Amino acid sequence: MSGITLTIDQKALDEVFAGLTRAASDLTPAMRAIGEHLITATQTERFDPQKDPQGQPWTPLAESTKKQKKHDTILDESSRLRNSIHDEAGVDEVRIGTDVIYAAIHQLGGEAGRKDHRVTIPARPYLGANDQDLESAMETIRDYILGKV
Repeated sequence: MSGITLTIDQKALDEVFAGLTRAASDLTPAMRAIGEHLITATQTERFDPQKDPQGQPWTPLAESTKKQKKHDTILDESSRLRNSIHDEAGVDEVRIGTDVIYAAIHQLGGEAGRKDHRVTIPARPYLGANDQDLESAMETIRDYILGKV
């Protein structure tokens, strides 16, 4: 039979797989990059256009709140919440969040205030990842692993 013969050097192949395994065993640098991306996305794709991670507009402010605030910008009275978003990267995960005490009520919604003056705050999710964020994260991990070999 005519044809070609392909011979694979097992030692070289083993070295490639070992390099991939080493790179995948500590993804901290990739997780840091993903965290930075998610912080930027939160600030520019959530707070700026006032939309949740899936692109849905936040519930508008109540008229009474607009009168009190003298503007209709949502979740950006002092920029404290927006500027507090940070990440914590580990070997195989990244966490995005904030330590601002009122953050959860705005993310999840619910009742707030004193017993004699309760108000219902609608959920206005700003934390989270959409399909583009997840795709970017996968590309970052892939590039990191392949770049480490």
